[in-house]
Amino acid sequence: MSNLNNIQSALALCEKSIELDRCIDDIKPIAIVEDIQYKRDQTSIDVVVYSLGCKTNQCEGEALVAQFGKIGIRASDLMQVASVYIINTCSVTVEADRKSRQVCRRAKSLNPNAVVYVCGCAVANCKDEYFAGAKVIAGAIDKNHIVSTIVNMHSFEHNSHFNSTVSKKVVNKVKRARKHIKIQDGCNDFCSFCIIPYLRGRSKSRDVIDIANDVLQANTNEIVLTGINITAYGRDNNSTLAGLVERIQTDARIRLSSIECNAIDVSLLDAMVRNNGCNHFHLSLQSGSDKVLRAMNRKYTIVEFEDKVELIRRIMGDNSAITTDIIVGYPTETEHDFENTLDIVDRVGFSDVHSFKFSPRPSTVASRLPQLPKSIVDERFERLQKRIEYNRQKFLTKQVGLIHEVVFENASDGSCPSGYTRNYCKVVCDNAQPNSISTVKIVKIEKDWLVGELITKD
Repeated sequence: MSNLNNIQSALALCEKSIELDRCIDDIKPIAIVEDIQYKRDQTSIDVVVYSLGCKTNQCEGEALVAQFGKIGIRASDLMQVASVYIINTCSVTVEADRKSRQVCRRAKSLNPNAVVYVCGCAVANCKDEYFAGAKVIAGAIDKNHIVSTIVNMHSFEHNSHFNSTVSKKVVNKVKRARKHIKIQDGCNDFCSFCIIPYLRGRSKSRDVIDIANDVLQANTNEIVLTGINITAYGRDNNSTLAGLVERIQTDARIRLSSIECNAIDVSLLDAMVRNNGCNHFHLSLQSGSDKVLRAMNRKYTIVEFEDKVELIRRIMGDNSAITTDIIVGYPTETEHDFENTLDIVDRVGFSDVHSFKFSPRPSTVASRLPQLPKSIVDERFERLQKRIEYNRQKFLTKQVGLIHEVVFENASDGSCPSGYTRNYCKVVCDNAQPNSISTVKIVKIEKDWLVGELITKD
């Protein structure tokens, strides 16, 4: 009984000190389930927390791993044999729903006797029809109780000397390459294609002081400020994104996650320049047609978008990288609309694009519109991929011969260390030190990354 009391006391302190807002890895928008790494040859872990989807989901999953580890429960974000699985799901598209269900089946195949729990956006979206054999433990916004619920329902061998593991194999005292800090949750925009506001709720900004304290405690080379819609940061607590960047005190470089173009202004860009900000901005576009943007309930025009790109490059430098999201096959998209999208990809010269085929989400306005034929959507999508690749290679070519500062990450699979420049180009360098900032000269392009030669290192 005394041991249980100690655990519950530790939980209370843990839940007070660790919010569900922290992450250290740079994750693609939707995890590719087929690429999950499995560990079958090591001692079984107690709990696996596997997160799909956006960086915010990844942050929340990493925070759960940290909470379990703080009370001596062996936890990991790497899919492997475990007694308990928590699948933190995504529902941004139909494919994300499918992959979330697939991960649950994979977990059961690793340990048929394990208990599989689900939480996250897909659960909130499809709670009544979701995973056979899995138990719902939380939705998209009520994850704070998960650790205490699991501890109360399961018996674990608690080990206070065990360090919970994350996929980059880092420990607390080692400087991390990158740390995501969640500054905001929810969204008030209600774009016609997007279900997330219905699942995540209204926009909620974290307090500036709390965020600044998290940054001070982060032992990292790069801070990424992230959230569901960081464009809305501060509207509900009398703050601004520029003010937050100014308030942060860190030697690490600062990067912003996905942001709307209408959040870009001189005050924000000047704050980024003064506070070691990265010259890479992920400005979500969605379409190159004003008509389609209005149908999507987006809050900007193409002219406004391109004006903000020009402002970024004027203040942050011509070599600033602009990445974006584009949806192909929105129900009202015509061939002319799509050609406008191809044109803006060339005019802006995006260094990379996250492209998606339109996926109708329940309860959204767009789901009630007549859908375009699949053959048309597929053909347009393939044309867009060629344009994306052309512009990606064009941007990479510009980097050859230049000197870049690169934050190198752990090479957990034994490969050459790789990392990212300030303008978010991936660089591989065979003699770089993991978890370091190094200066490299770019010598060539290899597929969709750069190869660098080390000039100086820590």
